[in-house]
Order: sequence, then structure tokens, then C-alpha cells
Amino acid sequence: MTVAAAVILALTGVNLLTFGVFAFDKWLARNRWRRIPEPWLLALALVGGSPAAKLGQHSLRHKTRKLRFARRLNAIVAIHGGLAIAAIVAKSYELPGFG
Repeated sequence: MTVAAAVILALTGVNLLTFGVFAFDKWLARNRWRRIPEPWLLALALVGGSPAAKLGQHSLRHKTRKLRFARRLNAIVAIHGGLAIAAIVAKSYELPGFG
């Protein structure tokens, strides 16, 4: 397995887990049970689950009123976007260490 394939597989797993945790937390909220702490949800987004976190936030209408949470999640998405752009640019210039 190539490194790229391993990264894609890992990110797919993290995103599936993240969406599942967001859905479960929404279910807990509807049933008025103890919730998953926001730092855990943000940590899942930070380790690569930001696409699923945003998808879960919007499709499940979850944590949409929590402005502080939304700002932090948006910051994580922006960081991931910047890293992706940097990786693409670095690859196009064939910089050492990015090959």
C-alpha cells in the first residue's frame, strides 16, 4: 500500500467516525442525555474529520446555534484547506520533502 493510499484510507475512517459521533451526539441531545464534550468533537475534526464535521453540522443541524463552536470548527476547516493548498503547491514545485 502506498503512503497516499494509507492516508486516504485513514482520512476516510476518521471522517466516517466523526460523522457517526456527530450523529450520536445529536441523538443524545434529542433524548436529553449526557452529551459528548465539544473538545472531543473538535478534536475529531482537527485530526482530519473536518469535512464530516461540517457535513454533520449542516445536515444534522447540529451545533448550529453555538457560535463559539462554529468559529472553532471553521478555523479548523480553514487550517486544513490551507494545508491542502500548501501541499498541492509544494508538489507542483517538487520541493524537497514533499515528494
